[in-house]
Amino acid sequence: MKLFFLDTETTSARDDARLVQLALASSETMKIQSYLFLPPIEIDLEATAIHNIRNRDVKDKSAFIDSPIYRGLKDELPERTLIAHNAPFDMMILKNEGLPAPKFFIDTLKVARKYYDLSTYTLNYLRYYFDVRLANVTQHDAFQDVRILIEIFNKMAADICFREKLTMDQTLDRMVNVSMNMVMLHRIPFGKYKGMLFDEAMQDAGAKDWCQWLYKNGKDLSPDLIFTLESCLKSQSSLL
Repeated sequence: MKLFFLDTETTSARDDARLVQLALASSETMKIQSYLFLPPIEIDLEATAIHNIRNRDVKDKSAFIDSPIYRGLKDELPERTLIAHNAPFDMMILKNEGLPAPKFFIDTLKVARKYYDLSTYTLNYLRYYFDVRLANVTQHDAFQDVRILIEIFNKMAADICFREKLTMDQTLDRMVNVSMNMVMLHRIPFGKYKGMLFDEAMQDAGAKDWCQWLYKNGKDLSPDLIFTLESCLKSQSSLL
């Protein structure tokens, strides 16, 4: 399986966001390449406050579509498995830039949610959870994030391989399958009952009522959260 480790920094977090920085490494060389590009729209101040890239920092850079890396990705992506943290966002950005979808993808965020009962699943939290030791790390820089991503992926894959007694090829296939399907969340991610296990919430009248309200009225809920709420509430209804 030919892999691409990838991270993007963008003009915003909206659906129409465009690429500002791209970092990637192939499984053949594992050499991280990082590039800045001039986006066709301005970088939002909120985005700059996260990744520290200002409009003046890229005013003399080339457009992504005019770069050799764009042409290379256009040819390579359909033959590759993309690995990213919150991969659907990065794939949305690549699509916004006119690139094809990868052959498969592995989302380390979704895989972590599947296999680990944690309070949060940010890349930096997972870095400490897996005891990733890297020097001179800064957050919200695509190059640095790919450094962390590679280490987290390797540790996660080795752990899943060991605990489920799989070959590494089987482990990669399992991670692809998890990434492309709905995942049951372990805990309520926000609100009054944040941190409570969903299994426990279904046994608590107040928490269960809150989950029912959220399922019916919540806005901008993640597909995995909707799937979890629906599964838990349906399970409880069938037991009545």
